[in-house]
Amino acid sequence: MSADDLVKTPSKVYEGFRMGLPSAKGKTFAVTGTTSGTGYVCARDIVRTGGRVLALNRPSERAAKALASLESLCEDGGSVVQIDCDLSRLQSAADASKVVQAACEGSLDVLVCNAGIGLFPDQRSADGYEYQMQCNHLSHWLLIRALTPCLEKAAGAKGEARVVLHSSGAALSQFGTGRIAPLDACYLGKEALPADGVGDSNGARARRYQQSKLVLLVAGTALSEELVASGSAVKVLMANPGAAATGFVTASLSGSSLRALLIKSVWTLAKRFVNTMEEGAMPLVKCVLSDEVHTGEFWSPKRLVKGSGGKSKPVMRSLPVLQTKEVLVAERGPDAWELVHGEETKKMAVGLSDLAVKPFL
Repeated sequence: MSADDLVKTPSKVYEGFRMGLPSAKGKTFAVTGTTSGTGYVCARDIVRTGGRVLALNRPSERAAKALASLESLCEDGGSVVQIDCDLSRLQSAADASKVVQAACEGSLDVLVCNAGIGLFPDQRSADGYEYQMQCNHLSHWLLIRALTPCLEKAAGAKGEARVVLHSSGAALSQFGTGRIAPLDACYLGKEALPADGVGDSNGARARRYQQSKLVLLVAGTALSEELVASGSAVKVLMANPGAAATGFVTASLSGSSLRALLIKSVWTLAKRFVNTMEEGAMPLVKCVLSDEVHTGEFWSPKRLVKGSGGKSKPVMRSLPVLQTKEVLVAERGPDAWELVHGEETKKMAVGLSDLAVKPFL
């Protein structure tokens, strides 16, 4: 079985999960990164059940193919429209937000901040920010701030709207260090990064990725609290795909560099023990479509179960699990909850994110 085969493998677990989801008919969803992986699965199941998808992607042959595929799957009034958006450029995200506003006529039901990159070379965007941080978080933050009026209008008319942020288990990973790296303000600014985030070693790439995914949890939590305090009916939810065979993984398999060859070797051994693309999409889709979610929640695959003798063992192909304080502490360590919910950290994340995107709003 090749990596591409595994990406395409349907999941019986996902089919059962999907059958329990409500219809998307009559709703408009702006979704970033629908060309493959979890974003494609999410968009596919929205248009299958009558929803309208505004697909925010960089113009490319792959985006065109994904658009054609989604168009062929539209049922019960579902539809999909491509909106050009390059998350590596804040101006592009700002321009896309204006197109979304016009396309949804000022009323947007759900903004799905799904697109992301990982283990990327050490470089800065044209705007001067660390590349992964800009693509994974800052450009999404700009979309959130620009489209909040549209979300509020939908919430006022229908009782709720949503922002869904796609984080990663890497946000709370220890990477063999025995501790989770807290959010560092340097990664959100234009100044030099700490030593463990500089360079193209696997460790440095992983640290930059971890920071870009951790801020999604921190800023998302803060945004949820901000909206609750203002009396808003806009929910904010966060998801983690876990270890899944998505386009994000298989994109790393191309090329003949030593790094690519090493990843291919690891993938050959691991591919039978990871979730399918659809199973990886379940936490995201639950946050986007389920009626059984509440603002501020973080949904993730179940990581561990108690085996014989009280020992924990990994599990696969399980339904999404709400990451309560007890779950996070049990699975990630005693500091996991505070790293996301600390008041100073939330204030810093929102403040620096707003500072970065303000010139483009």
